[in-house]
Amino acid sequence: MAEVVEINFICKDELKLDILREFIHKEIGDCCRNESIEAMDNWDYDHSIKIDSQEISEYLFRNKIICIEEKIEDGAVGINVERLESSVYYTIWFNQKKYNNLSEYNNLINQFLLFLNQEIRSHFLLCAIGKEVIFEFQNDYINLFQKSHGIDIWINLNIELTDVIMQKYEIINWDNSIVLKNRKLDISINVESI
Repeated sequence: MAEVVEINFICKDELKLDILREFIHKEIGDCCRNESIEAMDNWDYDHSIKIDSQEISEYLFRNKIICIEEKIEDGAVGINVERLESSVYYTIWFNQKKYNNLSEYNNLINQFLLFLNQEIRSHFLLCAIGKEVIFEFQNDYINLFQKSHGIDIWINLNIELTDVIMQKYEIINWDNSIVLKNRKLDISINVESI
């Protein structure tokens, strides 16, 4: 089984999900897709119900968690959305064996950075990219950083960059933002194309 790659990001307002679907479909190509959409109260799946795409905004407005999943030939992909106080939390995820390959994973990260720059930059507050991620945002960046695991890339992390942090991460300046890249992984951010 593949490790799940997660792109977690916080936006100051709601995005059109078609933009995020477009990014996913660009990455997976023309695979056969079978989409399901669920709305639920919490991550224990309490009061989980199947909904259609026209109902997403209504259920998100009612503070439900929205999970969109597509089964594809070699795994599954999806988008999770939930409202957090004055912001919206998105997770784009890929469960495909191809991302076990470092060059494919590296390419996905670079493609997402390009996508951020072109499509959702004005809405964007924070992003964390990694595999098998633990990421729970509560409007506290320091606590988030300390409790998060599996993060290879941070973008716009608003904390003091201490020596302890810099032992683990390398700074890359990107489009008036700070990107922190995990030093352990041989991931190259292609800043020139971004």
